[in-house]
Amino acid sequence: MPALRLTDRRLRLSWLPLCLVAVAPLSAQEHAHDPGMKIEGGGTLPAGWTARPDEGGKLTDIKFEGMAPGWHATLGSAAIIYRAADQVIMPYTVTSKIQLFPGSGDHAEAFGVFIGGQALDGAAQQYTYFLIRGDGTWKIKQRNGANADDVTKGWQASPAIVQSKAGGPVANTDQVAVEATKVHFRVNGTEVWSGPVANTSGIAGLRLNHNLSLHVETLEVKR
Repeated sequence: MPALRLTDRRLRLSWLPLCLVAVAPLSAQEHAHDPGMKIEGGGTLPAGWTARPDEGGKLTDIKFEGMAPGWHATLGSAAIIYRAADQVIMPYTVTSKIQLFPGSGDHAEAFGVFIGGQALDGAAQQYTYFLIRGDGTWKIKQRNGANADDVTKGWQASPAIVQSKAGGPVANTDQVAVEATKVHFRVNGTEVWSGPVANTSGIAGLRLNHNLSLHVETLEVKR
């Protein structure tokens, strides 16, 4: 086999950076989220409420306003929204009925409730959150600082979840019941998972992802 000339080597090597450049965006696109929608009139909340956007988000990306019955939320950034008064130790239950409106996102986004909120205004924030999506799936996760890890494996389907529809809003009721030895997670009265969960004492509230329009009819924290 004839040896490669210097010009041949340069030609072949010159393709390598081009290949890497071409591949990188494809890999990034597989995990990319659609950009947050523009929110008009965001940045203020009703008295007693606090919102913490996810990293990279701003308070002005969140519109959360009183609207009987309950509150309406429009989100360009994922966030937790809570009342400092909703700080509890077990046993207790957190129940929220939430209507999901047809959205503009290119992929399914999740919403639900969280428990065990600690240090929510700092880098060491902690909480466990129970999410559902309009495609009829659910997941339980835990946040510790910058890390968010799955408690349950992946998104799991449940026939108890009312799936979204193009014609109008649909309502689901999430409930987390905290007992001494385990925590029960329910949708519309059906238990989807139960088991031990660490650090359940603390603030309870809402966990809402970006590009969603939601009406929170109720948020009840019962000790």
